[in-house]
Amino acid sequence: MTIYIKETYLNRQPRDDGNDDTHIFGQSSIMPTDYEDDQRGVLYRSLQKEYGSCIGHVYVDTFPNGKEVASPNMVTSRVGWVFEMREEYTDSHDIYIKQVWVSLYNEIEEYAAW
Repeated sequence: MTIYIKETYLNRQPRDDGNDDTHIFGQSSIMPTDYEDDQRGVLYRSLQKEYGSCIGHVYVDTFPNGKEVASPNMVTSRVGWVFEMREEYTDSHDIYIKQVWVSLYNEIEEYAAW
């Protein structure tokens, strides 16, 4: 089964007080990759080359029986990776920290939890 992905792009600027200003500056639609479900490791390494170091995972909460209400039976599933690298703005020589959150899908709108 083909793996689909969705990418969310963030600009993270550290502030002097130790916090960050983070802004989403783009998001892809859900799109197919050239990788099958048993090739997640190959996809991961490909994304690492393109987007930098992996610093965490993307998680979603899923609801039991399709009900979208908070429940003690709610399950948190890992569905992707968070990558980070230093990037130069296109209109200046200033540097920012670019994060890309990549969510994996089995097909359109169905998360590929693992």
